[in-house]
Amino acid sequence: MADPRRLHLGALALLSNAGLYTLVYVFLMMGRGRPTAFKPWLAGYLAAFVVLFSKGIAAAQGVRRGRAALLGTTAFAAYQLMFVLFNR
Repeated sequence: MADPRRLHLGALALLSNAGLYTLVYVFLMMGRGRPTAFKPWLAGYLAAFVVLFSKGIAAAQGVRRGRAALLGTTAFAAYQLMFVLFNR
């Protein structure tokens, strides 16, 4: 690995996502499965996921910010589509 920051930032993005996803499930359990019980949390989670995913792509692949944002948003949409598909 040419740049040691890639591994660090990639791990940080992965751990942040895992932590946020854990919070989603905790809040779903607290709300007895009603996602409307924490709409502000969900909006913050979605925004953080897209931002961190885009930053992770930019750091790992060395692409510019605009292209990383586009790739991050596209990957986020694909990720959520797979999540919905396999959790139904």
